Amino acid sequence: MKRAALLVLSLGLASPQAQAATALFSLAIGHNGLPPDTRASGVGVLSFADDDALAVHELARTVARRSVVLALPDRATQARYPSSSEARPPSVAELRRVLAELGADITRATRAGDEVTVWFFYSGHGWLDDEGRANLTLADGALSQDMLYNEVLPALPGRTVHLMIDACHAEALIRPRDVTAETVEISALEVASASLRKRLAQLPNVGAIMASASNTQAHEWDDYQTGVFTHELLSGLRGGADVNGDGRVEYSEIAAFLAAANREVTDPRARLTTLVAAPKLYPRVAIVDTRSARNIARLQGQAHQLGRFQIDDQRGNRLLDLRAESGFVVDVVVPAGEPILLSNESGEATIVASADSPTNLEEVVLEKGRARPRGVVAESMRRGLFAAEFGPSYYGGFVDRADSQMVPVELSPAGVRVVAGHPSRSGNHQAAWSAFAVASASVAVSGFFGVLAGRAYADFQDTNLERPSMAARDRYERYGILALSVAAAGVLSGALGYWLWNHDNTGRASRR
Repeated sequence: MKRAALLVLSLGLASPQAQAATALFSLAIGHNGLPPDTRASGVGVLSFADDDALAVHELARTVARRSVVLALPDRATQARYPSSSEARPPSVAELRRVLAELGADITRATRAGDEVTVWFFYSGHGWLDDEGRANLTLADGALSQDMLYNEVLPALPGRTVHLMIDACHAEALIRPRDVTAETVEISALEVASASLRKRLAQLPNVGAIMASASNTQAHEWDDYQTGVFTHELLSGLRGGADVNGDGRVEYSEIAAFLAAANREVTDPRARLTTLVAAPKLYPRVAIVDTRSARNIARLQGQAHQLGRFQIDDQRGNRLLDLRAESGFVVDVVVPAGEPILLSNESGEATIVASADSPTNLEEVVLEKGRARPRGVVAESMRRGLFAAEFGPSYYGGFVDRADSQMVPVELSPAGVRVVAGHPSRSGNHQAAWSAFAVASASVAVSGFFGVLAGRAYADFQDTNLERPSMAARDRYERYGILALSVAAAGVLSGALGYWLWNHDNTGRASRR
């Protein structure tokens, strides 16, 4: 009785946890306008901050329980993003209203036992006030450092919160006020990284992915029609960064992916700096789990043969860029049931991916593509961005660096996506043919011994003499056992060949 009671109690305690769902809530803000203080040199009106917010919102709508976007989309943006009709003004007043709504939703989800994750994304101008405090520009004011700490984060009481900011002075919004680049004789990147982690240590459930250090500006590029950082981030979150194929993109994976994306950009005017810090309490938390995505299709397979490739939707929005290592099987999510364009330097192909089954990247046939104009800085970005191959090898080197503070993912779990050679022509087919050959030979040999056993049985039936009768019986038993044994070996070989053949055809899906 005591054991039964303990079992019931343990099941009762474990049941709510087993049934707990992961609920993602997303808030994306984008504003092109100038900050109140425009004395900083080189500051100009942005073109694609509203596009950034809507691009994040489009992805969030497929994975989040609720997604809200604050932006003032221009006419071109409205034409490219169907969800632009859902946009609300990027104002302080509207932000406070949205925080109250999301806060209530998050509280209800938490009380229901769900594990709540929150995205907070911002794209636009960041600026420092006279006291050196960081602010993000809104249509009627600013999202200040104090407002972030005192209003925004308390209103989003998720188990984990992921801050994603594409703005100049982004890291200053997080870092302690008493830390500046001028007070320490190390690089601006080292200062920003150290101070970012110092501040986030006081916010242990908050992780941050920032676009730039304090001495740089946000990068936009007409080719992407979005910010460069936002595009790289979304390329990773769509599955490009999922190095171990478990459907979850973690902080170490997105950090390595962003580093690889920018590694080969040599022009300092084009090169992007990123800062990534995982939540202290949950260093292995997933920023996104693409397994829960809705209304999407998947592109899967080895993509090394494509080199550096890109995918655009039917409205001309760049969905992702990627260059995969040899043997690395990628799995990325794209819109389902609508034409998308996959292209590289040598050609392009239009694909209509289905939500019912993955599209195999290894079977895509490219046709000759269109020539495109090139400029000096754009050429540096075009040559350098996503030029480095990404996959398990690059990831392993990235997280093994002496200065890395990332908690790595397991690279050999069930479902690992690293394969050798070409899976469609792997060694399994050769082994299957060998097994079939053994099975065929076994059938022939078994038949031969069966014939001998039959003759021995006939001799046994035809004689009344004791000695010939016993000899015939011995031959019958001996040949019969041999025939049955060889036949059994043939059946086993045939079954093995059948399994190897089917395993080869379905192995790629299981490895994903």
